[in-house]
Amino acid sequence: MGANTGVRSPGQRVPTVSRALESIRGELDDPAMTVLAIASLTLLTFTAVRISGGAPSALMEIGYAPVALAAYAFGSRGGLVTGILVGAVLGPLPALLGFDRVEGPADWIIRVTAFAGIGTVIGGMLGRTAVDASDVHDRLLEIQDRERQSMLALATAAESRDTDAGEHVRRLEIAARKLAAHTGMSERHAAEVGIAAAFHDIGKLRVPERILLKPDALDPDEWTVIRLHPIWSEQALAGGEHLAVAREVARWHHENWDGSGYPDGLYGDRIPLSARIVRIVDAFDAMTNRRPYQQPVSFEAALEELQANAGNHFDPELVRHFVDMVRTDGELRSELTDLRSA
Repeated sequence: MGANTGVRSPGQRVPTVSRALESIRGELDDPAMTVLAIASLTLLTFTAVRISGGAPSALMEIGYAPVALAAYAFGSRGGLVTGILVGAVLGPLPALLGFDRVEGPADWIIRVTAFAGIGTVIGGMLGRTAVDASDVHDRLLEIQDRERQSMLALATAAESRDTDAGEHVRRLEIAARKLAAHTGMSERHAAEVGIAAAFHDIGKLRVPERILLKPDALDPDEWTVIRLHPIWSEQALAGGEHLAVAREVARWHHENWDGSGYPDGLYGDRIPLSARIVRIVDAFDAMTNRRPYQQPVSFEAALEELQANAGNHFDPELVRHFVDMVRTDGELRSELTDLRSA
């Protein structure tokens, strides 16, 4: 089985500033380590200033480094307190220790005020930036969730024409997510595949009911229309990057492992993993639930049918995973049974 997952992360597009702040903040989660880093920078500044000749040295300005770090890690108060401490270390302390070339009291006051003021301002600015970035992030997630809910409503409307609609969408989401996780996919990526499964047939809205619900065999012209619905589904999901997995599932969920599927005749690992997963769970759901044109079969009979077609219609390794999962996961069987159409 190939590794072509095509999986991305919808709903996780954090703004650039927020990503940068979160990345740095992640390195400073331990307050003790942060305090140690601030103290080390302060000592380094003190040492550099003394080695370079004392107070007149330009290296005095290195003192802003621990002040800025404290402001970032602990906010305005951290910047204020550290500014005062660093100012004291670089001003009064050398005088008390008897070093030569030290600043006088007036310079001490100016330097402490500068360090403390800059620390307070930096802490306030970074705090506001983090809050603003978080607000933007939350707003983006809210917009994406509303878009997803709108698309889900359309998907349910599409499915309602030839299935039990809401229950069908829910069954597919559950089974696809669990199969993706069963193959080793991360929880987040598995959730994306589950969402994509719910949207996969949205293009059916453009298929006439006389074709979609026809109980007899379709003629060539009708088959031509049916074979277009994956393309229509992909087009309906055009737009945000967070729907990338949904688009690939929509277009390729009718591709077969042996290349006999549609619309593009992909085969084997050339079919995205997400689409191969939905191909299996959709077929299983179609067999085990009532449709206008067929009666349902038992779970076991459907699993045997999947096994019989592994290697031609379905990815054989995924079939093995799915059969094992359905036979051993009592919770999954219970969920699918509760949502099963009569």
